[in-house]
Amino acid sequence: MPCGPDKIKDIDVPRLSVLLDELNLMTYDLHGAWDVVSGHNAPMFDQGWGDTSKGWSVHGCVENYQRLGAPPERINIGLPFYGRSVLRATGMKQWHSGADDTRWHLDEGSPQVREQERRGEFIWRRA
Repeated sequence: MPCGPDKIKDIDVPRLSVLLDELNLMTYDLHGAWDVVSGHNAPMFDQGWGDTSKGWSVHGCVENYQRLGAPPERINIGLPFYGRSVLRATGMKQWHSGADDTRWHLDEGSPQVREQERRGEFIWRRA
């Protein structure tokens, strides 16, 4: 289920909570190249910058669904095993030039594990 506050407001959460055994929340892709400044893909809490409204975080998403009547025991959160890369930003809360398609062209600035392996960006150590 979507996590953007603008999407949640149109969902009949009490009705879905009766129909579904689990509410799988898409708590990822909350931030990326579409934002004005760099930030975490799936922040636990609101970052405090770049958002025009509250709730663009894992905590905010869960809180919004609970406020609308979702039973906590039915909520599952999604966990991204990837990041997002943007051009010309070297940290958080920085202006950027969009998705880093130069280095990560296969998926709009998301590093792919196979591509990183090919480039030798992982160092494997034997135990």
